[in-house]
Amino acid sequence: MITEEASQAFAYTQLINEYLKPKGLEIKDLLCDLADGVILIKFLEILGNQPVRRYNKNPVNVMQMIENCGIAMDYIDKVLKVRIVNINPKDIVDKNPKQTLGLIWQIIHYYCFRRKSVQEIEKKKPVQKAQSEVIIEPINITKIDERGILDWCNHITQEKQIRVSNFDRDWSSGLAFCAIISKFRPSLVSFELLNKNNEQLCRQTALESIKSLGMTVYLMPEYHLLIEKNSILLQCSEIFHYFKFESVHEANLDVVFCVDSTNSMENSINAAKNKCIEISNIIQSEHPLWKTNYGAIFFRDPVFTGSDRHEYHRLTEDITIIQNFISGIVASGGGDPPEDWAGCFEILLNRVGLREKSTKVVFFMADDPAHGSDFGGNNDPKENNRLTELILMCCGQNIIIKGIAVHPNAEPSFLRIEDLYRTHTTPNSKGSASHVSSLRFNNSDLQSTIREKEDQLRNFTVVSVKESIIRNNLLNKN
Repeated sequence: MITEEASQAFAYTQLINEYLKPKGLEIKDLLCDLADGVILIKFLEILGNQPVRRYNKNPVNVMQMIENCGIAMDYIDKVLKVRIVNINPKDIVDKNPKQTLGLIWQIIHYYCFRRKSVQEIEKKKPVQKAQSEVIIEPINITKIDERGILDWCNHITQEKQIRVSNFDRDWSSGLAFCAIISKFRPSLVSFELLNKNNEQLCRQTALESIKSLGMTVYLMPEYHLLIEKNSILLQCSEIFHYFKFESVHEANLDVVFCVDSTNSMENSINAAKNKCIEISNIIQSEHPLWKTNYGAIFFRDPVFTGSDRHEYHRLTEDITIIQNFISGIVASGGGDPPEDWAGCFEILLNRVGLREKSTKVVFFMADDPAHGSDFGGNNDPKENNRLTELILMCCGQNIIIKGIAVHPNAEPSFLRIEDLYRTHTTPNSKGSASHVSSLRFNNSDLQSTIREKEDQLRNFTVVSVKESIIRNNLLNKN
């Protein structure tokens, strides 16, 4: 028979394992596996991002286990800043279910749940999580609480004539879960065709859909027999964080790919073009309702080689047109290491057709610096001043620059751009500049390079675009 303790133990085990997984660790029996304090300490070290210097890594007796659990509780208090009451180390060693589960819930509720909105754990999911709160529309980006998640869930389910007012019996039939999933993934769950009188089928459909989307399932299959609030809350929080980006229905997004296409990029140009196409595909497939326009600029160096010509395509909502344009580019021209970054930014600002009321994101890929000593290039004061002026104009137009340094040579230019943005933006500015270092997109080792950097690149590119969309929507409301 299902019990409250069994439900909590199942849910907490799944959550702890999400944190332990990157370390190659896993727990199966929460009470037994935490009793010696070793796994508990490893879990806390991940949360606090700070090691425990001394503890018994292979405890052989009860006293060493109690010592470990005492060290863990001290860490919770001093590092995680979570106040623990009415629990002592021996409770954990003795596998006291009430006390141990209470301890874990205090950590989860304060640190994992509440702080997850500010310092999100990384998970391998189609939609990366980030800091935000969505209540009825995106309203508050700085904090999240149970009320906010419940309001968000209720807003979604009401479209299907279902009201949720608690994390209790309102979720027992599985219909509310199905309503939310159907809203965002109608091809996975068709709410209209669902047999709503068959609660067992509804629950099964909900849990199987949650799992198939890559989310963690915190509920036992028979959870309806004894509704346990903490488990329901964890499951709703998981769903909220997964879908919250898609709650931003109205988004005008201009995406421009700027790529160095001189001869020095010959061994990297295909990988760079493929990355542009991949980024556009992800944005388009995950957010088809966003009004996204795509443009591209492939720049060379007419400053040094007069016969060089930049190639660009104005912004278009037709992703096929822009991808065909990108595919047809061939690396050519150049001659000296610095390239005409300034020419690229002039095209960006004056020719590609950026919309006035849009979130503007530029993905800038290069393997060589810009002209001008401030940017790591040659000593050319005219080009130095020219590019500085253009970057400040980008900053003034709230353009977001995401740089990808294909070679370390390009990093000084990206660092200078970041410095100019940092000194000319305000806390409410929508623009930003950042870059990823030395990805070395060489075609010869493309597969291994992309595989190694994929998670980092996705977080830097696609996820950061979504964060920018939410931030800009919020700032536009204020």
